Amino acid sequence: GAGAMRLIRIIGRIGLAARGLIFAVIGASFLAAAWHVDASAAGGMRAALQTLAAMPLGDWVLVSVSAGLGV
Repeated sequence: GAGAMRLIRIIGRIGLAARGLIFAVIGASFLAAAWHVDASAAGGMRAALQTLAAMPLGDWVLVSVSAGLGV
């Protein structure tokens, strides 16, 4: 029904937002590596998730992102 479609749209938006956040963190690490001319500083998904984990409330951020990535 309409309620199920609304829930599916909300879950889809959460998933897209989580992916966007991860790609933004990865992009920021690439920019930082380019700025400092240190290619080893650029990380991938693992480095992005570690960066998010180091944030205040990082555990909650990781739960939210992982739930979104699982969508």
